[in-house]
Amino acid sequence: MEQELFNKLLDRLSNNYSLKTIFHLNTDDRIELGDKINRKCRFCGKQKPEVKFKQKAHAIPELIGNKTLISMYECDNCNAHFCKIETHFANYMSLFHTLAQVWGKRGIPAYKPSSLEKSHIKIADTGLHIEQYENDPKLFEIDKNTNTLKCRGVRSYIPAIVHKCLIKMALSIMPGSEMIFLSKLSNG
Repeated sequence: MEQELFNKLLDRLSNNYSLKTIFHLNTDDRIELGDKINRKCRFCGKQKPEVKFKQKAHAIPELIGNKTLISMYECDNCNAHFCKIETHFANYMSLFHTLAQVWGKRGIPAYKPSSLEKSHIKIADTGLHIEQYENDPKLFEIDKNTNTLKCRGVRSYIPAIVHKCLIKMALSIMPGSEMIFLSKLSNG
């Protein structure tokens, strides 16, 4: 039944949407999106010399493992702004990134519910490492009846900002030819 539903959804997607671009990020080859010479920011509409393009702008955040897909059409000012909103996305995904061992900028992140608590979950050389301190909220629960370990996380983020981060990723990888369909959106 689930496979049948999945196949129907897949058919619906393929019948109603067309694939515009694919990027394979499991390579060390750098992929640059946009014009490296005549640079204009896709987000604020400004270009050189009004804005600078010195920082490496990742089209998809590095925190989800992207090291290769680089945007040539994101100015330093917009890049700095997007770095701030990416922290909400990082907070939203933090426990999942630890458990799924997603490499970010500085390796696999440890999960810690808050800076006030000592308890944490991390991936160590020996595997999954959980430290639970007495006065901290429980990070996990062992169910001996089902032989399962349930992890509990607290996420601190603003959903609307996580949404903005997802939109930014979509706009970053969207081909320039498709941007005309978004002309009514304001810059900034």
